[in-house]
Amino acid sequence: MNQSIIYLDHAAATPVNKKALAAMQPYWQEQFFNPSAPYLPAKAVREAYETAKSKIAHHLGAKAPDLVMTSGATESNALAASVVSTSGKTLLLSTEHPSMRSAASQVANSAISSP
Repeated sequence: MNQSIIYLDHAAATPVNKKALAAMQPYWQEQFFNPSAPYLPAKAVREAYETAKSKIAHHLGAKAPDLVMTSGATESNALAASVVSTSGKTLLLSTEHPSMRSAASQVANSAISSP
């Protein structure tokens, strides 16, 4: 029996766009070098990264140095919590991701203990 699946939980897992997959493939198998390292292959990866970041910034109407790239959702949430918390109040839903609740809690606790 061949049934078509309708997947409704893209917040948990999302299929990778074919163009994005093709663009990233070389960096998973051949050009996997640390872009922060000083050796030549790593410098080539860093150059490709900076070029991609510039293209993304251009499409967003921004400048590459203004973009903050993170390694994933937890790091992004921690950064967002630290920036948002400067207003003095933070409101989170009970359904918020645990990494966001943790980051907001840490920021709130450090604000309370600050002179």
